[in-house]
Amino acid sequence: MEKEICLIIEGEAKIKTEAGESYLIKLGDLVEFHEGLSCE
Repeated sequence: MEKEICLIIEGEAKIKTEAGESYLIKLGDLVEFHEGLSCE
């Protein structure tokens, strides 16, 4: 399975998935996005 790992070093972003879940990622967060994730 492919994935993308991101360390947020500046700013913030609100991520909303197709399932309607919302997440706020910000400075210092380490996030992992799995293959096939669709979000805005």
